[in-house]
Amino acid sequence: MPPWYIAVPFLFICGFACVYFLGAKGFCTYGCPYAAFFKPIDKLAPVRIHVNDDCKQCGYCTSVCTSNVRVSEEVRDFGMVVDPGCMKTLDCISACPNDALSLGFGRPALGAKPKASAKESRKAALKKRRGRYDLSLWEESLAAVLILWFFYATRGMLDAVPMLLAGGLAAISTLIVMMAIKLLYQQHVRLYKIQFKAGGSIKPAGYALVLLGLVFVVGSAWSGNARILRWQGDLRYNAATIPTDMLLRPDFNPIGQQRVQAEEAVAAYQRADSPSHGGMGWELNAEHRLRLSYFLSVLDRNDEALAQLRQVISDGEPSEGLVLQAGQLLIRTMDEQRGETNDQEHELAKRDAMLSLYAQALEQHPNLHAIRTELAKSAYAVGDNDKANAYFEVDGYEDDPLFALSHAGYLSFSGKFDLARAQFEQAAELAEHIENAPGVLIDIGRTALQNGMADVAQQMAQRAVDHKHASAMTWVAAGEIASFSGQFDIGKERIERAKGMKGYSDQAMLQARAANAILNAQTIEEGRAMLRGAVEIADDPFEAFTIARGMVFAGANLGAPEMLDEGMTIIEEVAGSHPEFPVIAYDLADLLFQLGRTSDAYAWASQAAEADPINPVFAQRAGELSSVMGDEEQAQRWYEEATRRRGD
Repeated sequence: MPPWYIAVPFLFICGFACVYFLGAKGFCTYGCPYAAFFKPIDKLAPVRIHVNDDCKQCGYCTSVCTSNVRVSEEVRDFGMVVDPGCMKTLDCISACPNDALSLGFGRPALGAKPKASAKESRKAALKKRRGRYDLSLWEESLAAVLILWFFYATRGMLDAVPMLLAGGLAAISTLIVMMAIKLLYQQHVRLYKIQFKAGGSIKPAGYALVLLGLVFVVGSAWSGNARILRWQGDLRYNAATIPTDMLLRPDFNPIGQQRVQAEEAVAAYQRADSPSHGGMGWELNAEHRLRLSYFLSVLDRNDEALAQLRQVISDGEPSEGLVLQAGQLLIRTMDEQRGETNDQEHELAKRDAMLSLYAQALEQHPNLHAIRTELAKSAYAVGDNDKANAYFEVDGYEDDPLFALSHAGYLSFSGKFDLARAQFEQAAELAEHIENAPGVLIDIGRTALQNGMADVAQQMAQRAVDHKHASAMTWVAAGEIASFSGQFDIGKERIERAKGMKGYSDQAMLQARAANAILNAQTIEEGRAMLRGAVEIADDPFEAFTIARGMVFAGANLGAPEMLDEGMTIIEEVAGSHPEFPVIAYDLADLLFQLGRTSDAYAWASQAAEADPINPVFAQRAGELSSVMGDEEQAQRWYEEATRRRGD
């Protein structure tokens, strides 16, 4: 149910104002969005209102119809009502003094033609009716533009106005503005008993009408502008391909169009924000603040990005991942602002700041149990066992499986394995009663495996795949747990099951995970083919690079040079075809250097440094590789370039 501040205006606008201004069925006739769906279907409907020979054409049926259907003319000319505006209220049947009307089966209205005797009279009636329209053609056109604009500008206003309320507001706004416009050129303007203009003289009610029309126009301009600005920012966000974890790297720097789009998105979102934040709209919601934070990070304005995340944590419903991301961004911001501080002191300061952020988030949102675990582990690590235990001495979460999982993770970390096992089991029992039971069971299994309890992990993975809501992702995750526990045959069986399930074939990273789960000395070619297929459907170059890098590492670990070479070839193709992301070329240079191909590594590092003319990290790396190759003169030039870019 909507909150009262939406329900009350909704009832007033759609339940009273629309009825008053547009008639009892006004909203149904002019504003209901379902009309476009029902109107063509009504042409095929076999149930209609029919007439018999007892009809005297008295007109009672037309006078009582609240759907504005001329019933007497319809049944005279067609023998039935064919107007799709008929809502089958049956008021006309009840009002007929001769019982001439009835509801029954018959031929559909599609293709119905008037009786031969009625053709001429019907044409004349329609021609006469057109002369009584309230609006001329140009007025109808203007009204159509106005109602579309008012609907767009009003829907979602303040992140609260729903569709039907926006439709009602749009209809009323259009009526009021059109009547205000008529004051300019018509001698007489009135609505029901209210006279706005008479004999060319505007009445006080007319001035009030103009003022009300201006309120609607100005309000829609304000709201519509804010919505357009959000839309512009959203377009750029939907087109962005830079992963969030890439933004946290100190060596990442956007170039060219990436920076331009980020600057445009930031400007749009900031102008759409409330005046208290320097904008001209209303308060950005949590989703838009996250997107603004993303683009601020792209522009390396990390302190501002962190401020946006802090506000989401303070005012919204943040996820645990968001809080962890805010902690990483805080550390990067402190690293960038670091002065002549002792390294150990700086590390302690970063740790304290991050824990303070986590503590504030947990205080405001006690359901962030992963954050609770991190805080408890940190307290235990410094010997404050009482503080660590206190994080789990809270009431209200006895039936929360995620709280039990969080507690189990902490108990495992602190070496209390028997107690941890009991908590893992309790978490599993509680998870059986929630919607995402398979996902929670997998999380329990992963946590148990990370803490050395492979038997518990295997049990949880089995319970997850046995659940009726187990998905392809569930089976892949269970396959990973089995393989990483040494049960390769079971892992492979689960991956094979996942392959035939919905949602597997169109997710590149899921396929890559499946491939890594089955990879061993006996499945090199199969895993290699699966990874190749995952690269082919990757959504962006970073995803393709990540999968191909997995091929390189797997090839190196399994002694499979062909897999390693194929992975390197794919990465080189990705780096070569996406020069707008020099960070990929930079990472490729590091891989080549690890493989002993120093000259190739230098070629890619120098290409990355040249593609990004302001990144000092890239220039520094090119200098280091030049030095390794013995070209000290070239190395010195790159070192000087890195110094220049840093502004030292």
